[in-house]
Amino acid sequence: MVLASSAPLPFRWVIVRALACPEIAAGHAPPGLLAPVEQAILERLRFVRRRRKWLLGRWAAKSLLQDVETLRTGSRPDASALLIFNEPSGAPYAAREPEGRLPISISISHREDRGVAGVSLVPAESFGIDIETIEARGSDWCADYFVAHEMDAVRAAGEARDRVVATIWSAKESALKALGVGLRMDPRRVEVRVASSDRPTALEALDSWMPLDLKIDPEKALGRTVRAYSMESSDHVLTAVLLTGAGQEETDSTKRYFTL
Repeated sequence: MVLASSAPLPFRWVIVRALACPEIAAGHAPPGLLAPVEQAILERLRFVRRRRKWLLGRWAAKSLLQDVETLRTGSRPDASALLIFNEPSGAPYAAREPEGRLPISISISHREDRGVAGVSLVPAESFGIDIETIEARGSDWCADYFVAHEMDAVRAAGEARDRVVATIWSAKESALKALGVGLRMDPRRVEVRVASSDRPTALEALDSWMPLDLKIDPEKALGRTVRAYSMESSDHVLTAVLLTGAGQEETDSTKRYFTL
């Protein structure tokens, strides 16, 4: 497991790999990871690949929440006391026994053997995180989801083409998660500007988070401020998007959570 966080960032995040946990790689929960109600959900998943993806997300999210709760309270909770459920929309949310739902915005992503989770550190802010493999995607695929200037960036990217495609797509996914709509909204209503010049492609470890130019259709953003970030390694990219402002208010429980 690799935990990474940086003080100036308005979020914390974690990435895990199935190779580091043989039980999860085989589609089984290691002891102490899941609460009984979560174990029951896992048992309903039939296929190993689906079970592994689900477990990677829970492992990443619970590892992250354990760190957040330790910083917040000085006491590290058991992973099984931290619950990750999903809204009807599919968006994840976190709870802790016996307090109930936690007033934070958490997001989960998984790709191949990696699971990623992130949580906003800012009250009244919605958050989305995504991981994508840098791989070949055809022009027809891009045309289904990208707007004209994004297609221009892809064509101008040269050897960095696959990285640019992955970054644009990942950022759109993060924004749609932060909006709470997923692919029910046309990804072309989120626009991403990525520099087409090559960056090093032989990175062995994760590079640092960098600001990303991302805009959401004003009709969907509803006056909220958008902040976006990206990070890459030799074979995958991560992006994160935070929305704050209109329509999002701090509740008393949120204020208490972030000031404890």
